[in-house]
Amino acid sequence: MIPEYEHTQKPSRLFYYIPFAFVLYLMVIIVVIYLMGTHGQEALPDSQLRFLMLLIPIVPGLIIGWALLMMSSLTVTVNQEAIRLRFGPGMWKKSIPLENVINCRPTRNFWAHGWGIHYLGNGCWLYNISGLDAVEIIFKDGKRTRIGTDEPHRLADVILEAAGLKTAV
Repeated sequence: MIPEYEHTQKPSRLFYYIPFAFVLYLMVIIVVIYLMGTHGQEALPDSQLRFLMLLIPIVPGLIIGWALLMMSSLTVTVNQEAIRLRFGPGMWKKSIPLENVINCRPTRNFWAHGWGIHYLGNGCWLYNISGLDAVEIIFKDGKRTRIGTDEPHRLADVILEAAGLKTAV
């Protein structure tokens, strides 16, 4: 029987303090906007310049907010056709066909690899939101992908079995 697997990994507890810092950041922006509106006419008479001054803190705040939402969880689903990754509430998804997988093993990331979605070099992509544990998937073309997880041995076993590289125990 081909296994069905779905697991959602949450970020570390430290991640949950970031939204408080983000709210504090937004409060500072609101105060700056208020002060610019009431006292900024003399200092910034040009309305276009004032608009640009508002965008400078707001745009990074929106980017940070989007990143926080996207990195709020990582759901890995494995079925008979593919490994599917979903970050956050589904804002970013990736599907990896099992027919391309030739091997899979639990591994541990170097701390400097960090979190997020990025290229590590040597044909390897990393998809991770928390911790150092991962599963490295090796493809027929020699490329690799690392998926961060808090249950690396179980995920590796399920991928190997679903890809037909290991028999069920």
